[in-house]
Amino acid sequence: ANRQIIISGYHAADAAYGETNHFLILFDNTTNRQVAAVKTIASATPAAARELDAYNAANSGFTATLNVPNGLNSSHQYSLILRYSADPNDNGNNAAHTDSWLTLNRANVANLDGVNFSNGNLVVTGWHADDFSVVAPYHYLIIVDDTAHQQVAAQLITTTVQREDVAKAYPAIITAA
Repeated sequence: ANRQIIISGYHAADAAYGETNHFLILFDNTTNRQVAAVKTIASATPAAARELDAYNAANSGFTATLNVPNGLNSSHQYSLILRYSADPNDNGNNAAHTDSWLTLNRANVANLDGVNFSNGNLVVTGWHADDFSVVAPYHYLIIVDDTAHQQVAAQLITTTVQREDVAKAYPAIITAA
């Protein structure tokens, strides 16, 4: 089963004149291969049209669901490619195409705000932001005994809280908000 990532945004480019097909491509920079791709449908973007002096700014919006296969390697570097192409089945090989590469941040940042015992339970508060968590959504808190060098407990984190302070401090990390 694949994981799905919903991606929304806009891609306006003068160089895309005559290239009417738009694609989102997840690319593994480490292995130099495409991992997933989806063709998007353009939508009106009045704000982009007002702010950008680009050929296709008025209809540069998109929302697409990218099916990402399981088994992505967290040690690899990935990029999201936004591509305009003259080819409706684009491979980027022989057809005219215009790419915009967005390298996904490999930052993995976290902080424990508090660790307390309450009614015999360990209560931990804090945050964790990591771009890779978009495709690896299971987040665990793991307790390790440093003396015995072994795992004592693991808990799947299922509750999330909006952290505007974290989003402001790490705006380039997708899951920081």
